[in-house]
Amino acid sequence: MSLVNKFFLPNGIRVLFQKATGAKSVSVGLWVKIGSRHETNSQRGYTHFVEHMLFKGTKRRSARQIAEEIDQIGGYLNAATSREDTYFFVTLIKHKIELAFDILSDMVFESIIDEKEVKSEASVILEELIGYEEDLEDYIYDFFYKNFLNHESLGLHILGKRESIQSATPESIKEYYKNYYIPERMTLVVVGDCNSKTIESLAWKYFSEFQKQGKPLPKLITPKKSFSGYLEKREIEQALILFGLEGVKKDFDLEVKMSLFSHILGGGMSSRLFQKIREEKGLCYSISSYSDSYEDTGVFSIYCRTSNSKLTSCVNYILEELRNLKSKGFTLKELENAKTNQIGSLAIAYETPEAKMTDIALQEIYFNHFYSIRDRIKAIQKITLEELNSFIHQILEDKVHISVLGRIGERKLNTLDLSLI
Repeated sequence: MSLVNKFFLPNGIRVLFQKATGAKSVSVGLWVKIGSRHETNSQRGYTHFVEHMLFKGTKRRSARQIAEEIDQIGGYLNAATSREDTYFFVTLIKHKIELAFDILSDMVFESIIDEKEVKSEASVILEELIGYEEDLEDYIYDFFYKNFLNHESLGLHILGKRESIQSATPESIKEYYKNYYIPERMTLVVVGDCNSKTIESLAWKYFSEFQKQGKPLPKLITPKKSFSGYLEKREIEQALILFGLEGVKKDFDLEVKMSLFSHILGGGMSSRLFQKIREEKGLCYSISSYSDSYEDTGVFSIYCRTSNSKLTSCVNYILEELRNLKSKGFTLKELENAKTNQIGSLAIAYETPEAKMTDIALQEIYFNHFYSIRDRIKAIQKITLEELNSFIHQILEDKVHISVLGRIGERKLNTLDLSLI
């Protein structure tokens, strides 16, 4: 893998470029350090709202022109809002790279946010909210995050809430955009088979002149996690369950350990939970584990979907497996298999310019450093069984959180023993 070249524009934008020899496409992405957890109560959903509005036209282009210029060359333009950042990116054929710089800078710095479009997009987002609430797989995660993170900003819905979306005005959205979408909070990442001098020239041409001043980001509140049980009754055939455990913050070494831990416990068909709960006991169809890391905290979760009648047995066996893991730890064979899995997954995951672009951006934002695949493989290989088994106790503390969506009663939920002691 090529090294990453990094430089700063005078207005504070960080620019990173990695050459991807032989790639036919190039990916250009702009990350902004602003996410849903930075919103106040009256601004819930504003970050996602702004993301939508930046596609609605600029001083030089209409929304249709933006779409047509990318579509006619077979390119791909998209954006996403997360809890801690927002990003916009273009992937297109490499000889059209200047268009990517032009459109991204135009959208992010020259968008027109007018009354008609704000009203129209508010309706779209409200429909999106309804869609999420009706999709049980999506809804259970929002229900879980809200409960587990004690209704703090980090745990609230990225799309916001109906009241703040309905009351949004062009003035309130413009104010939010003006305050937080500023150059010093931005990271521009390019990956493709291009010349570094070309990238530097395009970055200066399209991104160096913007001098917007804004406000400091609100101080982060690290949520205190709730290790209790929560239920929302739904007349559905299967119950959806999410367990919440302690996670890790954004830290390279901690995330390497967490990745191995998660894979062995619930990361695939050979994992402990899949083999025990699904294959041996036949208590569910799907079960898996996930890790989410943030600037100051983390969330580890176990997802399971089972029939309402089997819920108690399913939960009890999962808890039994966690208690067993806490007392006995992993085996050397499990660790070695997890290492080979993680190394193979790394090689596959970062083959495209778009995947590399995202990886470079997040490493820069959170670590201010670039760890190559070689660095990651070395970090995986050096983890010992003693280190990983010690790490288990950092994740498995005294109790677990559980959020349930299903046709069961509070009495059944309250009979569950969530203790890991």
